[in-house]
Amino acid sequence: DRATVGARVVDVGAAMARASRVRRSELLPAAMDLCSDVAWKAAEEGQWAASQEDSVWLAFGIEGHREPVERMVRQLLRMAGEERALAVNEYRGDEAASIWEQRHGVSPALLKDAANAIRTKVSLPISSLAGVLRAVEGVANRMNLRQAYAVHAGNGVGHIFLASGSGADDALVAALDRLREI
Repeated sequence: DRATVGARVVDVGAAMARASRVRRSELLPAAMDLCSDVAWKAAEEGQWAASQEDSVWLAFGIEGHREPVERMVRQLLRMAGEERALAVNEYRGDEAASIWEQRHGVSPALLKDAANAIRTKVSLPISSLAGVLRAVEGVANRMNLRQAYAVHAGNGVGHIFLASGSGADDALVAALDRLREI
């Protein structure tokens, strides 16, 4: 059996707190990914999308025998309620598959305008992931760049995306230099 529990939370700190709580529990999801609101909307629209929200979309993929899957779904839904997620949904069948297709569509959507967008792969200690993603946001804001991310909350591996207005390659290079210092 397969299921996906998706939750939209207020920011990356809340997303990582939730992921940390799941890692400390007896739950063992097959996947635990988070995407910035910008990244999620880009995957929906097929290109960079406007977003003023700091919210983060967190998805838990669950696979296995029916009873353990049902138990994990119930526990994840209960935890989301306790943590007051902005939105929580349970997905099954084709709907669950479409959630993961959308998640995998983040990179192509954000790199569609490759002349003005870059992606960098990161591998970070999970405990520092929220702080690094906040720092990326700060660098991007100071340099007038758009930023998005999609990371695996279970292992700290992910992608950070930066985009500029047309012809602002110097800003992208400078931002990457600053991010290397983090």
